Amino acid sequence: MPLRFAIERDGVWSELTPPTQVLFLSQAVLITRALSLAAEIGIADLLVAGPQNAEELARSTSSDPQALYRVLRLLGSVGVFSEIEPGRFALTPLGGCLRTGTPESLRSWLRMSGLPMWYRTIAEAMYSLKTGESTFERANGAEFFDYLAAHPDEGGGIQRLDGRLRPSGRRSGRPIL
Repeated sequence: MPLRFAIERDGVWSELTPPTQVLFLSQAVLITRALSLAAEIGIADLLVAGPQNAEELARSTSSDPQALYRVLRLLGSVGVFSEIEPGRFALTPLGGCLRTGTPESLRSWLRMSGLPMWYRTIAEAMYSLKTGESTFERANGAEFFDYLAAHPDEGGGIQRLDGRLRPSGRRSGRPIL
Protein backbone atom coordinates (compact mmCIF):
# COMPACT_ATOMS: atom_id res chain seq x y z
CA MET A 1 0.00 0.00 0.00
CA PRO A 2 1.41 3.42 -0.86
CA LEU A 3 1.07 4.94 2.62
CA ARG A 4 3.09 2.11 4.16
CA PHE A 5 5.89 3.20 1.85
CA ALA A 6 5.59 6.74 3.23
CA ILE A 7 5.28 5.56 6.85
CA GLU A 8 8.43 3.48 6.52
CA ARG A 9 10.24 6.55 5.21
CA ASP A 10 9.23 8.82 8.10
CA GLY A 11 6.14 10.07 6.33
CA VAL A 12 7.87 11.20 3.16
CA TRP A 13 4.78 11.24 0.98
CA SER A 14 6.65 13.23 -1.66
CA GLU A 15 8.88 10.24 -2.42
CA LEU A 16 5.87 8.58 -4.01
CA THR A 17 5.31 9.24 -7.68
CA PRO A 18 2.34 11.50 -8.49
CA PRO A 19 0.35 8.61 -10.04
CA THR A 20 0.93 6.52 -6.89
CA GLN A 21 -0.19 9.41 -4.68
CA VAL A 22 -3.37 9.89 -6.71
CA LEU A 23 -4.01 6.13 -6.75
CA PHE A 24 -3.78 6.09 -2.97
CA LEU A 25 -6.06 9.12 -2.63
CA SER A 26 -8.63 7.42 -4.86
CA GLN A 27 -8.92 4.64 -2.29
CA ALA A 28 -9.84 6.93 0.60
CA VAL A 29 -13.46 5.72 0.68
CA LEU A 30 -12.23 2.18 1.36
CA ILE A 31 -10.10 3.37 4.26
CA THR A 32 -12.99 5.46 5.61
CA ARG A 33 -15.28 2.44 5.49
CA ALA A 34 -12.67 0.19 7.12
CA LEU A 35 -12.22 2.74 9.93
CA SER A 36 -15.97 2.89 10.52
CA LEU A 37 -16.23 -0.91 10.56
CA ALA A 38 -13.36 -1.25 13.05
CA ALA A 39 -14.91 1.47 15.23
CA GLU A 40 -18.36 -0.12 15.04
CA ILE A 41 -17.17 -3.51 16.29
CA GLY A 42 -14.74 -2.09 18.86
CA ILE A 43 -11.42 -3.52 17.64
CA ALA A 44 -9.30 -0.83 19.34
CA ASP A 45 -10.95 -1.49 22.70
CA LEU A 46 -10.17 -5.19 22.34
CA LEU A 47 -6.52 -4.48 21.56
CA VAL A 48 -5.94 -2.30 24.64
CA ALA A 49 -5.07 -5.42 26.65
CA GLY A 50 -2.45 -6.41 24.09
CA PRO A 51 -2.02 -7.90 20.62
CA GLN A 52 -4.50 -10.49 19.38
CA ASN A 53 -4.78 -12.56 16.26
CA ALA A 54 -7.52 -12.00 13.73
CA GLU A 55 -9.32 -15.21 14.73
CA GLU A 56 -9.56 -14.12 18.37
CA LEU A 57 -10.82 -10.69 17.34
CA ALA A 58 -13.31 -12.27 14.96
CA ARG A 59 -14.71 -14.46 17.74
CA SER A 60 -14.99 -11.47 20.08
CA THR A 61 -16.83 -9.40 17.46
CA SER A 62 -18.91 -12.13 15.78
CA SER A 63 -17.09 -11.43 12.51
CA ASP A 64 -15.77 -13.64 9.74
CA PRO A 65 -12.05 -14.22 10.45
CA GLN A 66 -10.84 -13.79 6.85
CA ALA A 67 -12.96 -10.69 6.23
CA LEU A 68 -11.79 -9.12 9.49
CA TYR A 69 -8.18 -10.00 8.66
CA ARG A 70 -8.49 -8.11 5.35
CA VAL A 71 -9.89 -5.04 7.12
CA LEU A 72 -7.12 -5.17 9.72
CA ARG A 73 -4.47 -5.51 7.01
CA LEU A 74 -5.88 -2.52 5.15
CA LEU A 75 -5.88 -0.44 8.32
CA GLY A 76 -2.43 -1.75 9.15
CA SER A 77 -1.18 -0.45 5.82
CA VAL A 78 -2.08 3.08 6.90
CA GLY A 79 -0.75 2.78 10.45
CA VAL A 80 -4.01 2.30 12.38
CA PHE A 81 -3.04 -1.17 13.58
CA SER A 82 0.26 -2.99 13.41
CA GLU A 83 0.57 -6.56 12.18
CA ILE A 84 3.36 -7.56 14.55
CA GLU A 85 3.51 -11.10 13.16
CA PRO A 86 1.41 -12.81 10.52
CA GLY A 87 -2.25 -12.54 11.54
CA ARG A 88 -1.52 -10.88 14.91
CA PHE A 89 -2.38 -7.21 15.43
CA ALA A 90 -1.49 -4.54 17.95
CA LEU A 91 -2.88 -1.10 18.67
CA THR A 92 -0.93 1.94 17.40
CA PRO A 93 -1.28 5.59 18.44
CA LEU A 94 -3.54 6.14 15.40
CA GLY A 95 -5.63 3.13 16.38
CA GLY A 96 -6.00 4.62 19.85
CA CYS A 97 -8.32 7.21 18.29
CA LEU A 98 -10.83 4.38 17.73
CA ARG A 99 -11.04 3.60 21.46
CA THR A 100 -14.08 4.35 23.57
CA GLY A 101 -14.01 7.10 26.17
CA THR A 102 -10.55 8.56 25.68
CA PRO A 103 -9.86 12.27 25.14
CA GLU A 104 -8.58 11.52 21.62
CA SER A 105 -11.50 9.25 20.75
CA LEU A 106 -13.07 9.64 17.33
CA ARG A 107 -15.00 6.39 17.62
CA SER A 108 -18.46 8.01 17.52
CA TRP A 109 -17.46 10.15 14.56
CA LEU A 110 -16.08 7.14 12.68
CA ARG A 111 -19.17 5.08 13.42
CA MET A 112 -21.32 7.90 12.12
CA SER A 113 -19.16 8.28 9.00
CA GLY A 114 -20.05 4.72 8.03
CA LEU A 115 -23.79 5.29 8.02
CA PRO A 116 -25.65 4.76 4.74
CA MET A 117 -26.77 8.41 4.67
CA TRP A 118 -23.20 9.44 3.79
CA TYR A 119 -22.77 6.88 1.03
CA ARG A 120 -26.09 7.91 -0.52
CA THR A 121 -24.91 11.51 -0.37
CA ILE A 122 -21.56 10.76 -1.98
CA ALA A 123 -23.26 8.77 -4.73
CA GLU A 124 -25.25 11.89 -5.67
CA ALA A 125 -22.31 14.34 -5.55
CA MET A 126 -22.49 15.18 -9.25
CA TYR A 127 -25.90 16.74 -8.64
CA SER A 128 -24.40 19.23 -6.20
CA LEU A 129 -21.48 19.96 -8.49
CA LYS A 130 -23.80 20.75 -11.39
CA THR A 131 -26.55 22.62 -9.50
CA GLY A 132 -24.97 23.97 -6.33
CA GLU A 133 -27.85 22.42 -4.40
CA SER A 134 -27.57 20.14 -1.38
CA THR A 135 -26.80 16.57 -2.32
CA PHE A 136 -27.62 15.45 1.21
CA GLU A 137 -31.21 16.59 0.88
CA ARG A 138 -31.58 15.04 -2.57
CA ALA A 139 -30.13 11.69 -1.47
CA ASN A 140 -31.84 11.46 1.91
CA GLY A 141 -35.10 13.38 1.49
CA ALA A 142 -34.43 16.06 4.11
CA GLU A 143 -31.86 18.63 5.16
CA PHE A 144 -29.10 17.29 7.41
CA PHE A 145 -30.40 18.19 10.88
CA ASP A 146 -34.01 17.49 9.91
CA TYR A 147 -32.93 14.05 8.70
CA LEU A 148 -31.08 13.38 11.97
CA ALA A 149 -34.13 14.44 13.98
CA ALA A 150 -36.28 12.00 11.99
CA HIS A 151 -33.69 9.20 12.28
CA PRO A 152 -32.45 9.26 15.89
CA ASP A 153 -30.71 5.91 15.41
CA GLU A 154 -28.36 7.64 12.96
CA GLY A 155 -28.39 11.09 14.57
CA GLY A 156 -27.32 9.70 17.93
CA GLY A 157 -23.74 9.67 16.68
CA ILE A 158 -23.75 13.45 16.66
CA GLN A 159 -24.73 13.48 20.34
CA ARG A 160 -21.93 11.04 21.24
CA LEU A 161 -18.99 12.99 19.86
CA ASP A 162 -17.42 13.39 23.29
CA GLY A 163 -18.34 17.06 23.50
CA ARG A 164 -16.68 17.95 20.19
CA LEU A 165 -17.97 18.57 16.70
CA ARG A 166 -21.55 19.00 17.87
CA PRO A 167 -23.95 20.93 15.69
CA SER A 168 -24.29 24.54 16.83
CA GLY A 169 -27.89 24.76 15.70
CA ARG A 170 -26.97 27.31 13.05
CA ARG A 171 -27.72 26.42 9.46
CA SER A 172 -25.49 28.86 7.69
CA GLY A 173 -23.14 28.34 4.80
CA ARG A 174 -23.48 26.38 1.61
CA PRO A 175 -23.26 22.59 1.70
CA ILE A 176 -20.21 20.92 0.23
CA LEU A 177 -22.41 18.06 -0.94
